[in-house]
Amino acid sequence: MSPMKHLWIAPLALTGILALALGASCASSQGKIGTTHVIRTNEDTVVEVNLKEYEIDMPDSIPAGPVTFKVTNIGHHDHTFRIEGKGIDQKIDPNLKEGQTKDLHVTLTAGQYRITCPVGPHVAMGMRRTLTVTPGAGA
Repeated sequence: MSPMKHLWIAPLALTGILALALGASCASSQGKIGTTHVIRTNEDTVVEVNLKEYEIDMPDSIPAGPVTFKVTNIGHHDHTFRIEGKGIDQKIDPNLKEGQTKDLHVTLTAGQYRITCPVGPHVAMGMRRTLTVTPGAGA
C-alpha cells in the first residue's frame, strides 16, 4: 500500500473511534430498564414508569435529587402511582385511565422508597416494589 493510502486510513479510523466515543458518552446519561428509560437532564432525572395488570415496570434504582416520574397506564384497568418513604407520600390523582400519562415531580434523598398502585386490591395483587435511591453524583 502506498504511503498516501495510509494517510487516509488513519483519519477515517480516528473519525470512527471519535463517533463511537461520543455515542457512548451520550448513552451514559440515560439507560433502558426493562421497557422503561431513565434519562438524566441538567434539571432532573426523568423516570419512565409503565403500569399494567398487575405490575409496575420501572428501574430498581435511581440517583438522588429532583425526579420526574413519567407514569403511563398501559393496562386495561385504572391504575395510579404512589411513592412513600423518607417523609415523602405523593401519588397521582385522579387515577390513570387506559392509555393516560401523567408526571409526578418529587425530590428524593438517598434511601428506600415504597412504590405502589393503591387502587382496590392492586397492591395485594403484586403492584408494589421498592425503589432504591442512591447518593447523587455531587454527594
